[in-house]
Amino acid sequence: MELLGPVKASGLTPKELEFILQEQLRRTYMKDPHVGVFVRELESHPVSVVGAVKKPGVFQIRGTRTVIEMLSRHLEDLEDESLAEPTNETLSHIHLARRALAVFHRIEWAERETVLAMMRPETPFIMPETRTYLRDCFDHSVAVLELVETYRDTANGLMEVYLMQSSNRMNEVMKTLAIITGFFMPLSFLTGLYGMNFDRDVGNMPELGWRFGYSFFWCLVAVVVMGLFFWMRRMKWF
Repeated sequence: MELLGPVKASGLTPKELEFILQEQLRRTYMKDPHVGVFVRELESHPVSVVGAVKKPGVFQIRGTRTVIEMLSRHLEDLEDESLAEPTNETLSHIHLARRALAVFHRIEWAERETVLAMMRPETPFIMPETRTYLRDCFDHSVAVLELVETYRDTANGLMEVYLMQSSNRMNEVMKTLAIITGFFMPLSFLTGLYGMNFDRDVGNMPELGWRFGYSFFWCLVAVVVMGLFFWMRRMKWF
């Protein structure tokens, strides 16, 4: 750091590092300093391995990953999940991603304004040589802020994709129920028609006394069902 020099941060959490920096600034330069520490890169991240493998479990993948890259990968995974088989957990993950991006956006906005304020000539304790590096930090902050805004738009689009997929699934369910209803409506009509208790002795429904009446009824049912089936296939309902 420009004011304090090198500060060892290995093995410390962001909160612990904030406390150490505040104490050092309080002893040297400032009365009531406030320091914020944000993790921009991850040296490793856990990956869950499940399924037909020899050693399932959670493993640490080594390698530098920025928070922005992890957010991008997470959004890509949510997009694939939303397009494949979205569940209630998918909706919860989308909400969490949107909330995290909103918090990240506020942090980056405050960081950009802070760096911009430190770049002004009237700001004390900042040497002219340092302002060159601050300008580079400002450019990086603006780039990160633009990426965060892009990912926020992506997260909002994921919500629309989830709702669209849920609506499509509901439409498929309603279509299936409509097809089943279409098959059973004429059958219900036939069973209701021949279930009426009219007197056959006065000539009502003579086919009920026919020897092959029962077989004729089932043949009629089969013809109606097959006719509806081929008609629906022709209309490309399924």
